Amino acid sequence: MQAYLNFIDSLVELVNSSAKEKQQHTAISICRNLYPFYKKLVTDNTSISLISNAIDFCEQEFSKSAVNIARVDELIADVEKLMPSTADIQTWDEGYIINAVSAVLELLMFTKDSNNQHLVEICSIMIDNVDFELSEANDDITDDQIYEHHRMLSTMDQINGMLK
Repeated sequence: MQAYLNFIDSLVELVNSSAKEKQQHTAISICRNLYPFYKKLVTDNTSISLISNAIDFCEQEFSKSAVNIARVDELIADVEKLMPSTADIQTWDEGYIINAVSAVLELLMFTKDSNNQHLVEICSIMIDNVDFELSEANDDITDDQIYEHHRMLSTMDQINGMLK
């Protein structure tokens, strides 16, 4: 758990000190890494395309001098509709879907306002997703074991590397 706390403590500082291009690349990369979970679990091709198109749109907008705010707002409204309703009991699949949709929503908001907190959230969602995978694979794994697991440490290192 200490590795996670150290990661989170340094993440905000690292995000705030990173070049805008690195921030944008990190946000897009994480969303692209979460997309296959969504694609695998959702059967509606329109929804699948919407998530993919939203990521592509943001990547294209990052290269422009002015963001199309109206289109971002439209995409936010459309992507929000893809969020599963949260029930008291959540399946792993719903958790993966929520993570993918949440990351894309944060990406859209980051594209719109460049607020670094959105990138921090995207990074945290990626960490949550790895947590889900490790927990799903092993019912008896503890939080300490999750955050000391080589896969989790590798993910944290990758995020740090993208931002440096």
